[in-house]
Amino acid sequence: MVWFTDVIAAFVMVVVVGSTVSCQKELEIEKDENIEPFALLCRIYNVAKNPPINYVDLQEADDIVKEIDALNTSVSEEMLFNESKQLWNGVDTQNLPTSAREAALAQLSLNQITQKAHTILDEIKSMSLNKAIEKANSQFSQVIFGENGNETKLCQATVNDMDNRSKECGMPREGRKGDSAGKNLVVDFFCLCAMRTESSEGAKHACGFFVGKIDKYYGWSEQGPWGSSTMWASIKGGCGKHMQQHPKSTAEARHILDQFLKHLKTGGVYRWGSGNEVKGSKRKEGMLGTGVGEENSVDKEPLCNGKNGKTGKPPGGVCVYYGPDSDSWERNIDWLKKLKTSLENVDSLNNQTATIQRNIQRLQTLLQRAEKIYETTKVITEIQ
Repeated sequence: MVWFTDVIAAFVMVVVVGSTVSCQKELEIEKDENIEPFALLCRIYNVAKNPPINYVDLQEADDIVKEIDALNTSVSEEMLFNESKQLWNGVDTQNLPTSAREAALAQLSLNQITQKAHTILDEIKSMSLNKAIEKANSQFSQVIFGENGNETKLCQATVNDMDNRSKECGMPREGRKGDSAGKNLVVDFFCLCAMRTESSEGAKHACGFFVGKIDKYYGWSEQGPWGSSTMWASIKGGCGKHMQQHPKSTAEARHILDQFLKHLKTGGVYRWGSGNEVKGSKRKEGMLGTGVGEENSVDKEPLCNGKNGKTGKPPGGVCVYYGPDSDSWERNIDWLKKLKTSLENVDSLNNQTATIQRNIQRLQTLLQRAEKIYETTKVITEIQ
């Protein structure tokens, strides 16, 4: 029995030790390591792509006023009595039949309702809501693609004039923010997920999928991003499962930005070692992504160069670095500044939308009154 117990204990020890070794991280960057920061950027992209703007049907206001106009015109055409005409000219209403006076007063009420309706409609149009929404959407587009950028101008504007990846995405070991880090969301996605143009040099599935798969045609190394449109299509596809629900309010959007800043404060993981053995790991404040350095060297901290830190070739990093100073992030991350400003504009825009919605409700009330007056007048004129 003692022998059997010893065998069981030895077996358990082997299983536990084997499990620990199999779960241990390798030195080089592995598949899916950037999924968490990638999902966070996707949620931010979702805010910019589907901003929490409250829309209102402006055509409804036009249609209501047209209905009121039509009712007013219809009543005018039906009132062909001389007594009514005399009423408009100031003749004493006591000399008119009661039905004629009632019809004339109904016509007067309809005129007043029509004037109020047009005044409200003018107020709605003076807000220029469509132009304001168009401007807001343009601002959100700059968050994604940068100034003058869009889906069709990735090379000409969004990633224009970019070269060496570590220079553009950041050098955490030197405490140097990437020259293009935070320029727009597309750039940051590429820093975080794109393979190098020589796939053997870099991590292949850092964000859980290929972003640049064919050597020399797609990816980002020392000569700037290649195949930007194809890589961006991959990013959007990867973001799909993180964008199933659009943000419902600016408060929700700001909460996502707060999470982003907290994530930066915590920092991205980098590890170091020798050979392929991990000797230690830390977090680098201001870094989004994963990095690898070499033990006992100045290169212990990573570079955001897209390399996977393969044995004998550290440092590496599939990351974007916004700098060490947390107080400067909100100033130096261009897309973050633009997104915060855009959300403030959305608050103002949604207040206008709420005002317009209340005005449309007023128009609906006026239409109901106009319809009642019209029906009453129709009965009166039929009696006459």
